[in-house]
Amino acid sequence: MKRKIFADRPPDLSLQRRSKIMRAKTILLFINFCIFLPVLSNDIALADNVTIPPKSTDIVWQKCIGGTNEEAGHCVQLTSDGGCIIAGYTASRDGDITINKGKKDFLVVKLDSKGKVQWLKTYGDVEDDIAYSIGLTSDGGYIVAGATNYRDTVQYGYHGSSDYWILKLTSSGALQWEKCFGGNGEDVATCVQQTTDGGYIVVGTSNSKNGDVENNFGGSDVWLIKLDDSGTLQWNRTIGRRGYDMGYGVQQTSEGGFIVGGKIDSDPGETGDDYELGDLYTAYVDASGTVQWGKFFGGIGDDNAYCVRQTSDGGYIAVGNIGSLGADCDHYHAGDEAWAVKVTATGSFEWEKHYGGTGDDIVYNARQTSDDGYILAGETESYNGEVSDAHHHSGTDAWLIKLNSQGAIEWQKCYGGGGNDIAYDVRPTSDGGYVFVGKAGPLKDGDIASGSTGPDLWIVKIHP
Repeated sequence: MKRKIFADRPPDLSLQRRSKIMRAKTILLFINFCIFLPVLSNDIALADNVTIPPKSTDIVWQKCIGGTNEEAGHCVQLTSDGGCIIAGYTASRDGDITINKGKKDFLVVKLDSKGKVQWLKTYGDVEDDIAYSIGLTSDGGYIVAGATNYRDTVQYGYHGSSDYWILKLTSSGALQWEKCFGGNGEDVATCVQQTTDGGYIVVGTSNSKNGDVENNFGGSDVWLIKLDDSGTLQWNRTIGRRGYDMGYGVQQTSEGGFIVGGKIDSDPGETGDDYELGDLYTAYVDASGTVQWGKFFGGIGDDNAYCVRQTSDGGYIAVGNIGSLGADCDHYHAGDEAWAVKVTATGSFEWEKHYGGTGDDIVYNARQTSDDGYILAGETESYNGEVSDAHHHSGTDAWLIKLNSQGAIEWQKCYGGGGNDIAYDVRPTSDGGYVFVGKAGPLKDGDIASGSTGPDLWIVKIHP
């Protein structure tokens, strides 16, 4: 079966790998059930009789944006005017969405400091187009990255299946240029940043074997591309092995190179330094695209780094999820747990912490805070463990976790209602608060202000 990496959230696994993961999780859950039966029994009882807390009192403002179908916000950046810019996607043609050219379109929204929409733009063609990342540019505009499932081959260089799709926008959202990169397989860009030379660095996942893709090691690979200021490809690098390897995050470092985060997924026994279903992976790549080092962390389950960032001490923090107890994790509740791994400037392990309860808990993004701690954004379906004040009935809550410099929880907070609510990105604000963006609904209850009938893009400002 051909592998599909196009998804709402960061590109997902193949059905084959999902089946493998489910078999492993079944075994692990059975072991946990046998060993920790009294504890789990109490946890289950609490979940069955959970009291849904009242609305959060720390919300300064919030906004649901969308129509009758589905929307989500994947990335938020703070702008110099005190507002913010959001990138995601829309599948609607009504409500707040006046134009949609295909099944899903890139959605970019500019808000002021009070959460009022200043402008909203969609970009796309007749198939699925999903934006995962947006960055600020030195000319006051924006750079957007994601994937398109159709553009004109002659005019835009579309290769087939899905391509990296990079848009350069003005400060008002007008399109300056667009570029497609990829091959005849599926290529999905998940993170973009302007570099100090005025160009751009982009990372994502590719299973192509031709076109712009220089190599393929099997399955899918981490694919890193460097563009100049006009979007022309300068170099590209694939990183991977014979399994399904994923690239999620990239950041230019203070040394001028790039730190990359994702997952390396190798078959059992292929190497001696990794595990079964895929390891959280970080790599340092120099300015010319040469990998200087790569590090693996994980257990026997499926482990991912959805975000990696350089820290004030010159090291790096990677966040995502861990799927099992293993060599690099010291406790485990059940399902997926949110995971943070801190390493030195050369990738040596410093500490790891994971967070959650007996449900699935995932972190998608992290930012270092002014006190050298961290703010994490993700989702939780737990009611226990490190999770409290959950609003969901059977879905998920958007979940923020504030850590100190050593990864200990200072506070955590759930936001949402009775549906599936997710925080994909978070930013500390100048007043000591935070802005997070994600998806809310389709239920509009609990913390969620009234919106359209489908799941909406959800942007929330909370006070310190």
